[in-house]
Amino acid sequence: MILIEMMCDLCDFTLLLQSTPSLIISLFGLLVTGKLLENVVETTGMQKFPILLQSNCILNFKGNVELLYALYLSSLRQNDCVTYEKYLRYVFDNGNLVLLQSITIGITIGIIGIARSILVGIFELKLLTTILTTSLVTCTITTLIFILLLYLTIEFSKWMSISPDNVILPTLGSLSDFLSIRFLILFTDYFKHFSIYILSLTILSCLCIIPFCIFFVCASKKRMPIQSVSILAFTYILSTFGGYILDKMSIKYTFVASSFPVYSGLAVSISFIYLHKIFTSVSNRTEHNSKLSYLTLIITSFLMIVFYILLSSIFDLKRSLMFYALFILFFIFQVMLLLKLIEMLAKFLQCYDGDIGIISLPIVTAVGDVTSTTLLMLLANIKDN
Repeated sequence: MILIEMMCDLCDFTLLLQSTPSLIISLFGLLVTGKLLENVVETTGMQKFPILLQSNCILNFKGNVELLYALYLSSLRQNDCVTYEKYLRYVFDNGNLVLLQSITIGITIGIIGIARSILVGIFELKLLTTILTTSLVTCTITTLIFILLLYLTIEFSKWMSISPDNVILPTLGSLSDFLSIRFLILFTDYFKHFSIYILSLTILSCLCIIPFCIFFVCASKKRMPIQSVSILAFTYILSTFGGYILDKMSIKYTFVASSFPVYSGLAVSISFIYLHKIFTSVSNRTEHNSKLSYLTLIITSFLMIVFYILLSSIFDLKRSLMFYALFILFFIFQVMLLLKLIEMLAKFLQCYDGDIGIISLPIVTAVGDVTSTTLLMLLANIKDN
């Protein structure tokens, strides 16, 4: 009885029970995503394409925009003062804004991929055009899917009387990651057989969507905030640097390609639950026991990473006990770091009336990626020794 009482004091069982199923779904999605990237690294015909660099940039650049949209949409749906008609208008108008940003991001990532290829001595015009096309088409299609799934998920959460804070960000975040990587690989393999003329028409078709998005965005009366140029520049540089290191590391250590989506994605998904709770609490002026949520999410992170190790040991080669112990410790350390970062940002931004969601989300994602890359580099060196 004493042990049960202690557990009740240390853990929010509602949060644990509601977040665990969605995180398990996320875990399976990220596990499959990792295997997809590992297969790409080992496939000779795909090695000339900067898939890992593109993947990392897509997951960060596009992921931030989508999750920010989810953050505001979920918070608005929980606000009883907002009518359903106004909510639907917000969904549509800001969905166009997200799509517009995603198309722009697709072009940016394509240019980053082209720059990387040129730096390693690849000047083939068709290959460079393929890189731009795959990035643009992947970002456009997966964002449209994300917007639809987000709306359905929020409505399902409302109908089931489940807090969307514990479901939306972890589930949709990893699902979007999986779809982005899957489509990127499929489109790369598909478009590499096309002529430059067809690729150019495909790019033009995606760009034709932009005027329609701009029209609806300009006509909107309630738009969600857009991240500042300084925040975007900071996070883009960090993510691009992390993606480039990841791209280089995966050549020698294939396990890094499969582990990174889980190591980074799962830690960030867990931390986003914390961010979402703080954001909803501040936006709707409700109480939130941050200490209890913090301890619960640390326990959750331990359970999730142990479950991942059990799954990966079934499908992958067995590794040493020391490796698994460090794998778990590094992961929990990363989650603790991200949760503390969110706390610091929330306190700082509240003092200066800053927007917690729009500033914290990209910073947490970028820091999570760099931390994951650094910790996996340490694990790779330990594995060698």
